[in-house]
Amino acid sequence: MKLHAFCLLNLSCLALAASSTSDSMSMSMTGSTAMTTSTDNSPPYTITALPAVASAPSCLFNCMVPIGLADPSGCDDVTENCACLSAPADALDFLTSCIATVCKSSTSEYAASATSLYDSYCNSVYGTATFSEAFVEESSAAAASSSIASVEATQSSSSGTASSTSSPSGSATPTKSDGGRWEPALFFGALAMGGLLALVLL
Repeated sequence: MKLHAFCLLNLSCLALAASSTSDSMSMSMTGSTAMTTSTDNSPPYTITALPAVASAPSCLFNCMVPIGLADPSGCDDVTENCACLSAPADALDFLTSCIATVCKSSTSEYAASATSLYDSYCNSVYGTATFSEAFVEESSAAAASSSIASVEATQSSSSGTASSTSSPSGSATPTKSDGGRWEPALFFGALAMGGLLALVLL
């Protein structure tokens, strides 16, 4: 009778362990699928179709090719929203640095021309107010990101200092015999082995 009760206890403990594992996996999957992605349905960024860009010197034209703005704007597909609204200051930085690298002469003149063409394209699509607001939002997002990074660095530094001062070198980690933490995996494993042994003895 005692053996039968032990087996029932053992099976119920295993069922509990399996249930808690299943619940934690379910919560993890729910959390990961909660994130959604937005899609950009705006038209493609076609600045190179403008006559002023098409007839520009090759070094300027090559820097104006839309694919060049994929990295600075942070978009996979360079659409009008992406090129003009996602990160306009970064887009302009890319254009001017590209021209400084690619064009061997008149770099300041070409950079001014590229900036003017980019501004006029985006203003014609979104209007001056919306395009100007995109610069403000980009600046605010950069400031917020910088602030978060600074706070995280401070927290990391302070936690590293606290752990180094609170943990003396050479201290032993407490074990179960020292009154340390309970290890549920070991407990359930021991119960499972006990149950199997009991079944064999039957």
